[in-house]
Amino acid sequence: MRDRRRSRRAREARLGGVRHRTHSPKARGPEREIRRRRGGRPPLGSAAAAVESVRLDPELRDALVERARRDDETPSSVIRKALRKYLDVA
Repeated sequence: MRDRRRSRRAREARLGGVRHRTHSPKARGPEREIRRRRGGRPPLGSAAAAVESVRLDPELRDALVERARRDDETPSSVIRKALRKYLDVA
C-alpha cells in the first residue's frame, strides 16, 4: 500500500498536483488535457506503423548492428532505409 501511495504522489508531482485518471473514460478538464499530451512513439508516416518480425542469421545481424553503429542510427531505421531503396518507395 505504501508503494502505491508513493507512486501516486510522484505522478501527481510530475503532473503539477493534478491526478491523472487513465482508467476513467469520462475524464474531463485538465486531466483530459494532460492525458492527451502524454503521447507515445511519434508516427513514422501518415498512418499507424506496422511491426514485422524477421529472422536474421548471425552474420546478417552483426552486419546490421555494425552499419547502424557506423551511421549513428538504430537497426530499425537502417532496415527501413534498405527496404525503401530495394522496393523503390519514397
